[in-house]
Amino acid sequence: MDKRTIAIYVLIIVVVFLIGYIGAIKFKQSQEEKEQAIYEEGLRLGRLLEQQSVINQLQSTGFYSLAFVDEANQTQTIHLSILQQNPQLPEQEITE
Repeated sequence: MDKRTIAIYVLIIVVVFLIGYIGAIKFKQSQEEKEQAIYEEGLRLGRLLEQQSVINQLQSTGFYSLAFVDEANQTQTIHLSILQQNPQLPEQEITE
């Protein structure tokens, strides 16, 4: 074997290695993008389910309780309820 043949074989091996390496990187990026899309879809569905839960509880009981922790590390509760306009009071028209 002369030097020229050896150089061709070495270049072929390098090209095959580079193509395999680039393919592996693209495959890994594709998998990460798929995982990110699944994660984002899960977040979106979770938000929708929580919103649906709030609406269902408001419709069935008339209020929704939300517990959270404030800056002083104390547990606080917020009650959300539906406010309805008093039917005895007529609506006021704005005139200029």
